[in-house]
Parts: sequence; C-alpha cells; structure tokens
Amino acid sequence: SKPMTEQDLRKTLQDWLGNKDKISSNTVSISPGPTQELGHTPHLNVDKIKEFLGDDPGIIKDLLVLSLSELDETIPILFELIDRKNLKGLKEAGHKLKGTCMISGLESLLPLSRLFENLQDFDEKKLAEMMADLKVAIGNSRTAIDNYFDHFPSEDDKTTSKS
Repeated sequence: SKPMTEQDLRKTLQDWLGNKDKISSNTVSISPGPTQELGHTPHLNVDKIKEFLGDDPGIIKDLLVLSLSELDETIPILFELIDRKNLKGLKEAGHKLKGTCMISGLESLLPLSRLFENLQDFDEKKLAEMMADLKVAIGNSRTAIDNYFDHFPSEDDKTTSKS
C-alpha cells in the first residue's frame, strides 16, 4: 500500500523469496549532504525521505525542489476551489498535498493536509482559518528546506573536488 518504504519492500521481497538472509541495501555514498540536525526539524524530516528513496543527497534535493514547486501551486489552487465552493476538489487537493508531505518529510503540514482531505462540509469561516494556518505552515516548511539547501555543497565545490 502507499506509501511504501524501502524497509517495507525489503521485508516483502524476503517473504516472497523465502530468503532468510537479510536483503541488504547498497551503501554507496555519492557526496555528503547536510547534517542530520538540519534534516530533522518540526517542519522537515529528511529521514522520512530516506525511508522512501534512500540516502542519495542528490535525489533528496531533487525531491525537495519538486516539493517546493508543489507547495507553490497549492495555495492558489485551494483558493480557486474555495471560490468555486468545490468540496470534492478541496478533498482531492488535500489528498495530493498529504502525499507530497508524507514522501517529503514535511510533517508539520500533514495534519493540515488531512483536514482538507477529510472535509465533510463547506464552511467558509473554517476554510479561511485553515488557509491562514496552511500559509504559515508552508512558509515554515519552505524556510526549513531552504536552510537544508544552504548546507549542500555548491556546484563549484563538486567541480573542484573532482579535479
């Protein structure tokens, strides 16, 4: 079931293959990413990303860039759905946001995404409060991701280290 972690996949393969030996993961290190402390804040948990996609800093960075793009699109889409009083669309957008948050380790956004996903009725006052909370949470998540990116080796550093 979604989302599936590397550990879930490994266990399933062991069960199917009947192999009692543990299936190990590759531990190839490409280039170091930011420290553990930067990747584990109330707004960003990089360990969650690693559960799904592994430990490659480049892949983690690519996912976070995509996540930022998704977050940038979320607020205008939700406002449009609210203007149209589209409850079904709000629930679907909440579900999509929840998936983005889960795979991207954006834990502070998860409760808000679930609120949108599980809306039962169209309450403009409640939705206005949720949107205000969502804007703040997205801003905090963006800041956490930007801080994480600030500690990645620059492209110049990578080029210099190859020489």
